[in-house]
Amino acid sequence: MAQLVEANQGKRGFTYSHKPATGANREAVAAANKAGFTINLSANNLSHADELAAHEIAPVVVVLPANVQGNAKVHTPNMSPESSVIVEPNVPDVTKPAA
Repeated sequence: MAQLVEANQGKRGFTYSHKPATGANREAVAAANKAGFTINLSANNLSHADELAAHEIAPVVVVLPANVQGNAKVHTPNMSPESSVIVEPNVPDVTKPAA
């Protein structure tokens, strides 16, 4: 990992990891992010995203079904079960012609 981080110095490299957030993995991810190579933690669902975010070592991503809007459990739009803000990407709708 150190070689990858070093090779990306001064660049905007990033990746995603779905490895378990064990002690050694958390240390490696935290070190890479601190050194400027972004490793996003990939979660299985919103609860898992909250669990990963609690480590405070990296950005956390999760893929949601298109019809999910916010958290029905707490009736708060754009919040996870542990009240993390869900940021939706600003992706243009490519199914509609540009105006």
